[in-house]
Amino acid sequence: MAADDSVIYAGSSLGIYRSTDAGNSWEHIFPTFSYAYSMYCNDGILIVGGTNINKMYLTKDHGITWSDLSTGMDFLGGVYTFCKDGDYLYAGTQSGVWKRSLFEITTDVKNEKSSLLPDFYLSQNYPNPFNPSTTINYSIPVETLRATSLQHVTIKVYDVLGREVATLVDEEKPAGNYEITFNANKLSSGIYYYRIISNGFIESKKMTFLK
Repeated sequence: MAADDSVIYAGSSLGIYRSTDAGNSWEHIFPTFSYAYSMYCNDGILIVGGTNINKMYLTKDHGITWSDLSTGMDFLGGVYTFCKDGDYLYAGTQSGVWKRSLFEITTDVKNEKSSLLPDFYLSQNYPNPFNPSTTINYSIPVETLRATSLQHVTIKVYDVLGREVATLVDEEKPAGNYEITFNANKLSSGIYYYRIISNGFIESKKMTFLK
C-alpha cells in the first residue's frame, strides 16, 4: 500500500485500487496490472512494480493515466521493493537493483498508457476546450484474441484529483463505432480526464472545460 495526501493506493492479485475517503470505498483503477505489490508514492507521483508481470508503471494524475517505465529493461524481473535515497529511486528486483533519477522519471516520461488492443479506439473530444458540451467517439472491435462480439464498456469522467464526476457509458456493447455527448454545465471550469475500459483495454484522454 501507499498513500499521498488524501489518496490511498493498494495493490493486489487483481490489480491496483484507489481510495479517496480513508479506505471506506475503493475504485479499481488498473485491473490489468496484477500482483502490483511494490509502490512508491510522493508529491503526487505513484510508481508501482509487479512480481507477476515484469513491469513498472508511473502515474502523475492519481491513476487516471499510466506510463510504462520498464521499456528496454529486459533484465528487470519481478519488483519486490522501492527505496528513495536523495534524488534517486532504487528498486529491488529479481535480478538485481535498479536505479534511476527521480528528476528523469518525473520530467521525461509522458503520462500516457498505451492501449492493449490496437483495434479499440477512443477519440480526442471535440471541441476542446468546450462549453458546456463536447463529443467523444469510440470504437469497439470485431472479435479479437481478447474480445468477444458483445463487451462491457465503461467510459467515466474524472477531475484532476482522480475523483469520478460522471459516467457516460456503462453497458454491454456490440462491435461498432459510437458517439456520445458530455455536458459539463454542472461542473466547474478546469481540466478533466475521460477513460474507457473494455475487456482489458484502458485508455484515457484529457479535456478542458471553460465556462
